[in-house]
Amino acid sequence: MSPTIVAFVKLTPKSEFYKSVKNVLLEIIPKALKHPGCQHLNLYEAKDETAIYIYEAWENEEAYDYHLSQDYTKEALQNLQIWLKAPIEVIELSQLI
Repeated sequence: MSPTIVAFVKLTPKSEFYKSVKNVLLEIIPKALKHPGCQHLNLYEAKDETAIYIYEAWENEEAYDYHLSQDYTKEALQNLQIWLKAPIEVIELSQLI
């Protein structure tokens, strides 16, 4: 079995698309939480509304790939490419303790 996939994701929207980015994530996260293997999926925003962060944990690579293969995930990622002023930053983590 593959190890747990844990990541922090940073999205930096263009100011005029901040609400669009936030709303699309608020729409898809409840769906993703129902996916097999989704352990955590939390959404945070910077207090100054310049960035949105996702903390996610997946049981394994297969569960993460399933999430990425969903049509609504693909559509959201496509829209985000237009709405963001910087590339999506993904930091994959390994648990120490």
